Amino acid sequence: MSEKDNNTNSDKSSERKQENQDGGKDIKARFDEYAAFQDRESCGSITLNNIQMWLKQAELLDDKDGISEAETVKAFEKISKGKQRMNFDEFVEFIETISSIVNMNAKELTKKLISTTEQGVGRSSPPMRGAQHL
Repeated sequence: MSEKDNNTNSDKSSERKQENQDGGKDIKARFDEYAAFQDRESCGSITLNNIQMWLKQAELLDDKDGISEAETVKAFEKISKGKQRMNFDEFVEFIETISSIVNMNAKELTKKLISTTEQGVGRSSPPMRGAQHL
């Protein structure tokens, strides 16, 4: 491997580390996980329900002290323009919109979303509709 190739690989590694520190790669990976959670049709897009679940697990969705469900609905509808799902770029816009509504730094909100536990891990899930206790 030439010195030039070595430098190029080193530069790419540095870029990846910077992206991870800024939340770029990590938030995309988390987005993909939450988009696909209990949703066979996700195809790289996320529903409002999954966004709200994610915000709740990150302890950000709280009508009294955090982001209200009404605010998430309003921001989602504004950005998705009537679609049932939003792609990653629209989700980034959603984060920025929600951040400005609740006067929270978008990077801090993103960090909280990245640091959430896996879906359902360590959290009690609400019972499924129609489920009966035996």
